[in-house]
Amino acid sequence: MGKLGLVIAAADGIMSLQSGVGMVVNFFFEAFGEIAAALPEWDIDLYAACPRVNAGSSDFSPNAFELVNRQCRQYNGRVIPLANLSSGNSLNEVWKGTAQHASAAVWESCCQALAAGAESLDEAYDKIIILAHDTLFVNLSGYVADPRVEVCWIPHSLGTLFKDPNQGERIRFEQEKITNLRRRGDKIGYISHFTKAHLLEHYGVTGAELVSFYSGIYFNSHKYRQTGLIGDFMGRHRIPAAKKLIFSWGRCSDQKGIDIIIEAYGSILRENPHFGDEYHLVLLCPTETTYEEYLAGILLSLGKLPAGSCSFIAEFQEKVQYEILSYANTRFVLLCSRYESFGLTSIEALYKTNPSATIIYAPLPTFREVLAGGSAVELAENSAACLEKVLLAQSQKSLPGLSAPGQRAVLGEKFSIEKNYSYGLSQLVPKELLTEK
Repeated sequence: MGKLGLVIAAADGIMSLQSGVGMVVNFFFEAFGEIAAALPEWDIDLYAACPRVNAGSSDFSPNAFELVNRQCRQYNGRVIPLANLSSGNSLNEVWKGTAQHASAAVWESCCQALAAGAESLDEAYDKIIILAHDTLFVNLSGYVADPRVEVCWIPHSLGTLFKDPNQGERIRFEQEKITNLRRRGDKIGYISHFTKAHLLEHYGVTGAELVSFYSGIYFNSHKYRQTGLIGDFMGRHRIPAAKKLIFSWGRCSDQKGIDIIIEAYGSILRENPHFGDEYHLVLLCPTETTYEEYLAGILLSLGKLPAGSCSFIAEFQEKVQYEILSYANTRFVLLCSRYESFGLTSIEALYKTNPSATIIYAPLPTFREVLAGGSAVELAENSAACLEKVLLAQSQKSLPGLSAPGQRAVLGEKFSIEKNYSYGLSQLVPKELLTEK
């Protein structure tokens, strides 16, 4: 007998879709039919758990929720909203805390609710596996008493990965709470070799406690299908159809290096005014989770650019960025993150960018793992001065011909979400609990 309950827990990707973590989580549900098919011995029911997001909130994504809800119902499960100290009106309250409660207190309340929800599932389950994504669930093991429940915590970022002096409190929280997970004998999933190294070096874990849940994308996702939205999108945002595009996308944050891009572009236009006759900068940078100080600096810098030389789009877009990547007039794709635990955008860039475009990327190990060895260009350093120099030099070259079939073929082998997650799951369940359906 081997009845299994699988609970996928995350702040984003279930009722909302605002971050790279959310994309991975949502891809998991979209690809679950293929994941389950790769585990033929599993008799499995599927559940999703997340901090509640009110349907009236701007963070709520009907499309994300409907996909997850449909898959859970198909596999005899359901979505479990987690009551917690946040109001449900904004995911910022989960990530950053509320006026009354620090972020750590909100995370603890999410852990308590998730533990209670998992332990209340049908007693018929021989085992309940929780894949708990990101920092807010690091102390989940501290609240789980039911021996049927096994936790696998999957951090998509770690305080030690951030080049930010304000991460001290988060690092201490992670290092303290991870001890409860280790004491209980639960597992930790790593999403890249880079995060694996940090877990081993900074968090005291051993290789035996780690399981590979290498990140990736679902290449057959509906998100990558052409929608024909780009014409209307360009018109609404006054993107000149006759100009070549310089494009970057990602949260408007210090991490993503949006300020580096704007500074480099502004310097180029000051020194080479005619550059703007040929090129237009498009920044697709949602600001829902942006710190006010950083956003104020970005808006100030944008105000110094020549009128009409840049389109800054602050609202989250689910699909249009992929059409911009494949758009024939997109000439440069810029990935200028200061730090990344996994290069999800680099995979998408290589997968979707049109053959005449050049990808320019920051010298990060996670970007390098995906892009090195192809025609993409790595910056010597992630600075505005370096980006300016490389952009100018590359603009003088003929079209590079990005279409490298060998390099793109590797994507499907290394970065397939259904392959990587079915492998990770297969490491968690003792074979004696598995039975042919």
